[in-house]
Amino acid sequence: HNKVFKWTKLRSNGLCIRYAHCSKGRFHYALPLNTALAPNMNEHVPYVERNGRQPDFIVEYEIDLAEELKGAKPGQGMRVDFLYDGDDPQIEGVHMIWPEILDECGKVIRDSTPGNIPQKGFANMWVLIEERREYHHTRLKIGTKGMWWRGGRVAYVKVVQINAL
Repeated sequence: HNKVFKWTKLRSNGLCIRYAHCSKGRFHYALPLNTALAPNMNEHVPYVERNGRQPDFIVEYEIDLAEELKGAKPGQGMRVDFLYDGDDPQIEGVHMIWPEILDECGKVIRDSTPGNIPQKGFANMWVLIEERREYHHTRLKIGTKGMWWRGGRVAYVKVVQINAL
């Protein structure tokens, strides 16, 4: 299940789209990036506006970068994966579940400047692969612990609410 992905950027109606496809040319998903005409290129568009649905679950997080990531600046829109507590990323693997950081009032932070998120807080979580939703539905419970992962730990997380799964 290790696929080789090739990233390409295309413009369609002024929108920059990122496509991932395997070596056989099949498209797996498309993710809109900032629009070309956006006045603030650091503005995050909430996933609920993009996807038309609610987040799958909410976590409480605390940024705690692994040693190899100490220079990283986590920010809104970061593409980190989810690793369940106790799982080995080389054996069980990581999951494409992306965070969306919330402010102290529970609203999505729109500023995507790297390093511009709270050290601790809450985040909406979005399961990206539709076919994996049932797996996560059976595994996720309130209190489930995990990590945001990008070649190393970015943050510790704990599920505090289950929504759309």
